[in-house]
Amino acid sequence: MTRKIDRPAPAQVRKALAELTAKTTDRPPSVVTLARHLGLTNTTFWRYYPDIARDVAAARRAANTSTPHPTEPRQQDQLQAHNAELRRAVQELTAQLDVASANIQRLSIDNHQLRQELETATMVTRIHTGRRDNLRP
Repeated sequence: MTRKIDRPAPAQVRKALAELTAKTTDRPPSVVTLARHLGLTNTTFWRYYPDIARDVAAARRAANTSTPHPTEPRQQDQLQAHNAELRRAVQELTAQLDVASANIQRLSIDNHQLRQELETATMVTRIHTGRRDNLRP
């Protein structure tokens, strides 16, 4: 068996709603927040105060869909701009990495050629002693 719930009067619910609305500045409180503030579950609140619940839900939806003040940048626009900056940075870094990799390859080839030329100029004779010499061309 369930326990008896002391339900506040609709006037008390509206007063609690006004208090919660005054506390929050960015958007109206949700039905769940109001129900918890009154010590009720969401289902109980909707069952006994359907008109107030619909009003609160409609006010919250209207606040979510309303356009922000033109002087305040929207968070979504900020995120999109930040993502675009990050994409450009990744593309630039990828291009720099490709250039660095190509430079390392070129320097490795130049180093090998210069060593061969040095050995030829100084008339170095290689003595093949085994496994390490087999690795060199």
